[in-house]
Amino acid sequence: VPNLTYGGRPWAVMENVVVVRERRGRGIGSKMLARAIELSEKAGCYKVQVVSGPNEEQVRFYRKAGMLDANCCGFKRYFIKP
Repeated sequence: VPNLTYGGRPWAVMENVVVVRERRGRGIGSKMLARAIELSEKAGCYKVQVVSGPNEEQVRFYRKAGMLDANCCGFKRYFIKP
């Protein structure tokens, strides 16, 4: 995402990182997340932000991957029905 702060460096956002339930626990999601983080860093991003639901399984997954709780409040407006 283009940015005006942090010296104009962009930032990356990830949403909808999903592994089908039958395939979870095999490291697929961790590999996808690691690759996305790697690509974000190579692109010169100053941060990568993950948008996730509050499900405990999801929260544990991202914390285990070294992601920090954002301690912020997010807002969104859909232009199509979710």
